[in-house]
Amino acid sequence: MTTPLKFAALIPAAGSGSRLGFGIPKAFVELHGKTLLQRAIENLSPLVDEVVIALPEGQDFDTSARKIVGGSTRQDSVFRLLQATEADFVLIHDAARPFLGQKVIERIKSRVVQSGAVTAALPATDTLVHTSGGFWGYLVDRSKTWAVQTPQAFRKNLILDAHLKALQEGFDATDDAGLANKYGANVELVLGDAKLFKVTTPADFELAEAFAQLWDRKKEDQA
Repeated sequence: MTTPLKFAALIPAAGSGSRLGFGIPKAFVELHGKTLLQRAIENLSPLVDEVVIALPEGQDFDTSARKIVGGSTRQDSVFRLLQATEADFVLIHDAARPFLGQKVIERIKSRVVQSGAVTAALPATDTLVHTSGGFWGYLVDRSKTWAVQTPQAFRKNLILDAHLKALQEGFDATDDAGLANKYGANVELVLGDAKLFKVTTPADFELAEAFAQLWDRKKEDQA
């Protein structure tokens, strides 16, 4: 009998979120009655075997998800999360993207088993230009440009190996898909969702507050 593949959702939530301006870690900011972290856990937990979160040292969170102490950087927190799970595949997701739907998760899970490394992403729709001293430089071909989102999913051993190599070389990446790509993985782009925008600034939060009411109402109707 074939052993079922196991999936873990890993959520690095040890960052300060200073740009949001609430004076607390971003993951603990409440959005329409629920923290960003709580929303991430609720979205992911029905579709994975376990959820593991990395929290700031000395910070606790009331949840059924497994908790570890995060590192001083996001990359360090993800590395610790990878060491904390024995799953075959991992979905790494930012709590700052609170509107993660089931269809995106299912697409990611389906493709990572085949590809080994995938990320949610959206084809660019805006006109894109390269700047030159703050002025219009030249047009960028948007037909070949995608905006990277999360979740990003990997065969666990593949992304853990990439993190180990980065640690040895002192290399810092902005995300795990970029890290995997640097060390030889072909990262497949899987269609994400426009609703997966990242809450980074106060303006983002205002938009998220307005949208959260619609999102929560739809969830209630589906329950």
